[in-house]
Amino acid sequence: MKKILTLILSVIMLVNLSAFTSFANENVAARKISFEQMITRYFEHKDTTVVLNKAGKDITSEFFSYNTVNFNNGDYQAIRNYLESNVSNLSYRVESSIENRVAVNAMGTSKYVSDYTSMLISDKYGHKGYLTMEVGGTLIYNPNSGEILRAYNAKLVRSEYTDLQDWTLTSRNVRTSSSISPDKFKAFFTASLHSIGTYSYYTQEYDFGIHQYTVSAEAGN
Repeated sequence: MKKILTLILSVIMLVNLSAFTSFANENVAARKISFEQMITRYFEHKDTTVVLNKAGKDITSEFFSYNTVNFNNGDYQAIRNYLESNVSNLSYRVESSIENRVAVNAMGTSKYVSDYTSMLISDKYGHKGYLTMEVGGTLIYNPNSGEILRAYNAKLVRSEYTDLQDWTLTSRNVRTSSSISPDKFKAFFTASLHSIGTYSYYTQEYDFGIHQYTVSAEAGN
């Protein structure tokens, strides 16, 4: 009986580790950054930045073609206007590093990846700002076949808010998950949170919605 129970627990643990893990945290501290700080990061990482319009289409080339002059001239209001009218979210790969050799049923390579992403948020009263999230996770893969053996440790590295002066913002109900595609050649790391704001010294809470971002990664650099 003990052997059977041990086997069942082992199978459950293997499924949880390789397929999906999730947790929740009621309240995560978030800091404020200026619009200039937020947008500068994307111009400093043009090579890995992806910009999507409100229909989910890649408009990265158009974004930089239109806004590089604005950025060089310090015209952040023009960039802000462009984002509000055209952009769903911006993102870039913060880190993709091969960590070490590890054993998971077979010899594999460990890799950590994380993305930085920003999106416009608003409440029903028309208050607007930007939420920035950094989401990351670790995958282990077979260096010969490229097959992913395990995806785990999905996490919200940080959350930041922009353009909401005199507001206090919190990121609540943070949830993360790790998963592997059916063909086992892609790993996914997802983080979601609920943005809640209070204005100045008032106690009323304003709901800026639930927001989610997923990092996808493959074997190799």
